Amino acid sequence: MRYLPIHCFPNAAWLAEAAAEDVVLDTHEYYDKQTMRNRFEILGVNGKMTLSIPVEGQKGVKTLSKDIKIANHDWRKLHLTSVRSAYGRAPFYEHYFEEISNILLKKQAYLMDFNLEVLDWLRTKKLVITENKSTDFVPFNEKEIVRPISQEIAPTYLQVFSDRFAFHGGLSAIDLLMNLGPRSADHILLWKNGK
Repeated sequence: MRYLPIHCFPNAAWLAEAAAEDVVLDTHEYYDKQTMRNRFEILGVNGKMTLSIPVEGQKGVKTLSKDIKIANHDWRKLHLTSVRSAYGRAPFYEHYFEEISNILLKKQAYLMDFNLEVLDWLRTKKLVITENKSTDFVPFNEKEIVRPISQEIAPTYLQVFSDRFAFHGGLSAIDLLMNLGPRSADHILLWKNGK
């Protein structure tokens, strides 16, 4: 089996890897700071934006991802405002914004619970994501880690601010859904078959 770290609103490369039958979502790994486990990227009026979910500090102690708590800051409304301003003109904004809003505003205590809820929601949008989850901790040197390849060679699609910026690969599933809607699954398939 290959282990895939769980990301927050993952990008197309992650989603393509998550569709493989031999992939396990690693719910029992150690948390790595400054990774996509608590971050996602969108395209705003001024370019690419990274939105981070604040987590409580580990104080230098290795902590399992499933034990990482979300810090109780006022990030939810700020993230929601960013998504609204970035995608208010997107073709599928009306179809997805309320559901994204519900996810962002829900008070989850743990980052893993938040991320798993995002993945469950993405499954309802027909983005095939394995339901295989790790059941125990597996040491880093005993597992094959899936590392999605560069987004620089990703198939392109029309993005909201394409009149200002060249295509930005590597953005979150939010960008994909807001711009492609139900065709997002086709894009993931293109990415998976083209890599």
